[in-house]
Amino acid sequence: MNAANSTLDQKKESSVVKKCDFCGAEAGQPHPTRGFEVKLTPVIGGDHSEQACQVCRVHYRKKEIPEKKLISKNKSVFLIITLAVTATVIALSLLI
Repeated sequence: MNAANSTLDQKKESSVVKKCDFCGAEAGQPHPTRGFEVKLTPVIGGDHSEQACQVCRVHYRKKEIPEKKLISKNKSVFLIITLAVTATVIALSLLI
């Protein structure tokens, strides 16, 4: 009976889509931002159940989280867009 249960567990485990715990990239699929095939590895020094893709593992080892970089980059882009819109509004108001 245990052999039957273990094969069922293996089938369930293999049917689950494995993803990076940090960015959500799927194992075996192209990386969303870099394009290479994602291979998951356990995070060393963290929770042993955490899996990271190649990009997130490098950032984790450097004690950086990729999302933090994206947030700061998005804030910079938002600031640039806000300044451009403000300049456009000022230019249009001068024309009226």
